[in-house]
Amino acid sequence: MGKTTDQPPDYISQHSTAQQLCTLSHLNLLVVLMAGASSIHSTPPRPAQTKPIIYMLTSALLALAPLGVLGQVMLYDTSHNVTSLQGTWTTTTDYVLTSNMIASPSNSGFNIPEQYRGASSASYSFTNDGFWEQHIYRLVSHGTSSCTQGITIYQHGTYAHGPDGSLVLSPYWQDGRIQILDPCSSNPVSLINQTEHIRSWRILDGPVLRLVGEYYTPTENMTRVYDTPQMLSTKVLSSWG
Repeated sequence: MGKTTDQPPDYISQHSTAQQLCTLSHLNLLVVLMAGASSIHSTPPRPAQTKPIIYMLTSALLALAPLGVLGQVMLYDTSHNVTSLQGTWTTTTDYVLTSNMIASPSNSGFNIPEQYRGASSASYSFTNDGFWEQHIYRLVSHGTSSCTQGITIYQHGTYAHGPDGSLVLSPYWQDGRIQILDPCSSNPVSLINQTEHIRSWRILDGPVLRLVGEYYTPTENMTRVYDTPQMLSTKVLSSWG
């Protein structure tokens, strides 16, 4: 893994405009705020965790979550986890966001085919020895039909089980990428370094994976489409740090 810098700056840019904030829903607000980082440079500093503004939106996000999942505590036991986490899980069944749909983080770009940009989707991959990867594509209404945005996120790293049945997904800060896809802008790509806390999770018959998390954790059930996870290397891929 690469070295880290001593004083990472805040990841969230202060340049989001009031007009942008007023045109998006609570959930879209979160994604746009996360996408407000400065553009990638040849030797960027380590981005800090995206926390202060997100915590201000916690109540709004909880209001969007299905009532059935709030407050649940799912302990890891064989009674409700019918198989291991290993594999690639997806919210869509007609296609899967995997590594062959996205450029290597070292190329600082994404390559989601045009025919798959009409609907939000997400995939998570896990290995049994503690590595994970996520691909997220989320449509974000811009307020006009000609400027519909898509937010694309890629992160990978290591994960750990908590004693309460939770999961902590810790990314490699060098490799996280977020891009706003918008025909009305230049589609900037920025760094993202966001640890994901999965409060509880269940694997049901199917198998079907259900994650209860925060920020951009998908609320849809995910079906396992590959027993062997379809992932990039489990090592840091970028040369920064």
